[in-house]
Amino acid sequence: MNQPQQVRAVYQELRRTVGDRFSARELLEQAAALVDLFAIPEDNSRFELRTGGVPFEEWSLDAAMADGGWRILNHEYRQTLALRREEAEEIMIHNGLARLATWRTEA
Repeated sequence: MNQPQQVRAVYQELRRTVGDRFSARELLEQAAALVDLFAIPEDNSRFELRTGGVPFEEWSLDAAMADGGWRILNHEYRQTLALRREEAEEIMIHNGLARLATWRTEA
């Protein structure tokens, strides 16, 4: 039962119980207050903003090996390429700085 349905049910019970001693507005306000009072707060502790599937590193072993290990092999190959690319960039930067330092000492 959603919140409006709960408010309506409580309102009807209040109307049946107290009769015409209170206005409809007062009963509706009190019904809404009662529903809010006893509402269970939502648990947002497991809320995640991530979209898409589970990252490959978090797959279960049987799911990752379902194709005989080819996905793992491909993943490792791509990771190795990325690592080599980063190392090559670092070496290039280091060599460039070394050349610059050498050039400045010669000049």
